Amino acid sequence: FPVTIGTIETLDISDYEGAGIIHDLNESVSPDRCLKYDLVFDGGTLEHVFNLLAGFQNCFDMLKVGGTFVSHQTMNFCGHGFYQLCPEFYYKWAKWNGMTNARCWVYSPWTKKLYKANYYHDKRVEFQSSTHLYVMFSAEKTEHCPARKGFPQQAGPSKAGKLEHWLWNTRIWSKHPLGKESWENKK
Repeated sequence: FPVTIGTIETLDISDYEGAGIIHDLNESVSPDRCLKYDLVFDGGTLEHVFNLLAGFQNCFDMLKVGGTFVSHQTMNFCGHGFYQLCPEFYYKWAKWNGMTNARCWVYSPWTKKLYKANYYHDKRVEFQSSTHLYVMFSAEKTEHCPARKGFPQQAGPSKAGKLEHWLWNTRIWSKHPLGKESWENKK
């Protein structure tokens, strides 16, 4: 379907890649940037912002009421950024901000598999994979100043027994002496 796109503005911490707006997302955006955009797209920036909640708050603040936030992040590339965010984080963040129509997908470009990451109240959205995963998320802003109470908590507190079980049944990646790569179950 045809989409009409008006003005596109880019924001980055430096002008290295030609961004029109130079700003550190660890700090609040200026008031003239608030409630300005119909769409805020995070194409893999927020995991590199140390003050993660400030970065997400900036995205929320820049959106007009009725606007859409879209994020595309790595999910299990340890060492790629400061954070690797799971679907539950996005769902809880959207709900905490009074956003609606939250949708999330997890996919692997190597296996060409796409999973809809449904969120059910107080149930974790868990994924394990031997390949790199990406998470895509979108939600609509319905109000600018939601009445927040406290911070979101992760669903279903983990128990030591469950964690112990997971650690003992973890699949370990190893290299065979002859150069073959394989997964092994270590117990």
